[in-house]
Amino acid sequence: MEANESLLLELAAQYKSVVLLGNSEQLDLTAVLDAFDDQTLFVLFGSVRKILNEPFSRPALLVHRLREDGSVNKPEHITQSQGMFAPGALIGRAGVFAGKTFDGPKRTGEIAIREPLHYFIDGDPLLHGWYTNGKTGTTGFITALWFARHLPEHDIVLAGFSGTRGTDIKMFTMHDWTLEQAALRLEARRGALRWFEGEGKQSRSGIERLALAYPDRDGIEIASVYAYVLRDQFAASDRILARMWSM
Repeated sequence: MEANESLLLELAAQYKSVVLLGNSEQLDLTAVLDAFDDQTLFVLFGSVRKILNEPFSRPALLVHRLREDGSVNKPEHITQSQGMFAPGALIGRAGVFAGKTFDGPKRTGEIAIREPLHYFIDGDPLLHGWYTNGKTGTTGFITALWFARHLPEHDIVLAGFSGTRGTDIKMFTMHDWTLEQAALRLEARRGALRWFEGEGKQSRSGIERLALAYPDRDGIEIASVYAYVLRDQFAASDRILARMWSM
């Protein structure tokens, strides 16, 4: 773990709960703020104007995506966020980095973060060996996984992490949204995090129903077949929707 990651752990450990606020139209920010006290660290991402209509007054960490050279991927988000936090509310800024190749040798060397960033989250060790090659993890997913893995005894809460498209907020095809939602639900099932909206609660899935229909087949085989079908369907839908967004 890099030094700036250890500093982030020290910061988060001071709070009873860590609530991650997704840039989603499904986020009910008022309900979230009413449900948590001042012993809560709120984690926001990038373009906070998507979810904030007035200056945020609670203890907050703002997370930005990094390029490989340690600079912020969208530096305009730094400027845009200046007036979106009440005095003293923004405790710090963190940078998240992850590449697009996860089955080769692990990356060596540190990512040197730059001002005004204070903390660092390295996504490569979290995703190496299993995330989809050619795609990269979303900043929110990497951050959620990082907190779940490094603070297993903490109350880690996801709010607005729907993983679905809205009318105003884009979802980019460079990310494997299906894989990420499945991984977050598995983290929730093992108690590492929870959904504020109860999104992690679900009825019996199609995979579980197929396991009942084909008791002679291995569970991994059934899940793999189901996943391939879903991926083909979603990939086609993503291409169509991405084309519509570009018009």
